[in-house]
Amino acid sequence: MGNRLLSLPGAQKEVRQFSFDLTGTGLSYDVGDALGVRPFNDLGLVWEFLATTGLDPAAVVDVPKVGSLPLSIALEEHLDLTKVTPELLKHLAESTADPYLKTLMRQDNKGELAKWLWGRQPVDIAAEHPVLADPQRWVDMLKRIQPRLYSISSSPLSNPMIVRTTVSVIRYPGPTGRPRGGLCSTYLADSEQNQSLALHVQRSPHFRPPATTRTSPRS
Repeated sequence: MGNRLLSLPGAQKEVRQFSFDLTGTGLSYDVGDALGVRPFNDLGLVWEFLATTGLDPAAVVDVPKVGSLPLSIALEEHLDLTKVTPELLKHLAESTADPYLKTLMRQDNKGELAKWLWGRQPVDIAAEHPVLADPQRWVDMLKRIQPRLYSISSSPLSNPMIVRTTVSVIRYPGPTGRPRGGLCSTYLADSEQNQSLALHVQRSPHFRPPATTRTSPRS
């Protein structure tokens, strides 16, 4: 995988161009297609989550459509640790005695809740308001990791085996000052050069440039 920083020093955004060699994968692409990437959670975030919640990394949990596996593996490979789900908020509302949280979670307070959630991830929620839940309950409350789709910024006419995408990497400080980021953009930005990645091509058959350009003779 190629990983080229496009942003100039001091830029507010971290923009990178990622290049992937499709040789031997059986994948191909055309103009207008999107590249799908299935990310994993950062291991540092996984172990921060385990330390914060006090959960046993070796506890066996059941992930739907995956099966039984250790919690640490489920957290790294299958559960999105960057998204606070409605299920987690519902559990928090039912178990907390904090009047401010109860106010935030009223149906008529969605705007204030959105402001409060901005920049917070499940580990931040667990650090601020201890969530009493066993490992399987956490599995049920967290969102499953889904592939992210990125627009392809290369042409197969140049090299059909090389696909490139340009990505704005999401990084920000969390409420406690710890670094936080988008799941897939930071996964790509921090990956090793020869790291194996799960990729697929999302076809866009209805979004294609014309095959040829014809001009009518002037009369």
